[in-house]
Amino acid sequence: AYATAHGQLLGSTTPGTSTLIRTYKVPQRLVSAEPWCFASLPEVNAGCAVPTDDKTVVSYESSAATYPIPYYAVIGTAARILGKSDSARFYRLISIGISALVLTAALLLFRKSFGRNSAVVLLACNPMAIFILSSTNPSALEIAGMLVLWAFLARLLVRGVPATRNDLLVASAIGAAIVIIRPIALPWVAIAFAGYFILEWRSSRVTRS
Repeated sequence: AYATAHGQLLGSTTPGTSTLIRTYKVPQRLVSAEPWCFASLPEVNAGCAVPTDDKTVVSYESSAATYPIPYYAVIGTAARILGKSDSARFYRLISIGISALVLTAALLLFRKSFGRNSAVVLLACNPMAIFILSSTNPSALEIAGMLVLWAFLARLLVRGVPATRNDLLVASAIGAAIVIIRPIALPWVAIAFAGYFILEWRSSRVTRS
């Protein structure tokens, strides 16, 4: 997020390493306390990951270099505007704030469609989902966005009025935003739309009969 907001969109490759791993210039404090010193090493404890407040800009390799840029651009730019681009905590807070707003929109849509029964949707917020939603990861918005898409499509199904062209455009815009944030979400977006159209088709057949 820091690199993207500072014009380092794809970083630079290192000879002899995978092109998926890129080098960026970032403050030391953002890359301190990384888990790599103890990850997969049972004989080493987490005490080796010591955070620092050193703001010196250093070179750092990242395996997330080819992840979709839009999410990181938004989070990184927001942190830079707030003057907190060297604070990992602020990146998380910004991501959590955006994800919380999207998740709230989904819950309100479900509430509008199913009333008190919409509380069952909270089961989707399992520990793993909560963990991802609190991280600086495009998966956070993917999860919250998919819940909004399902909520909107469910609203179209239960309101008793056929979906208009504008309704489908809104649903398509939500789906497109999710795919832009994380392209790997495309199959799940397709499943959501397929489910909607199948249920809508069955409902229209029952109505005609």
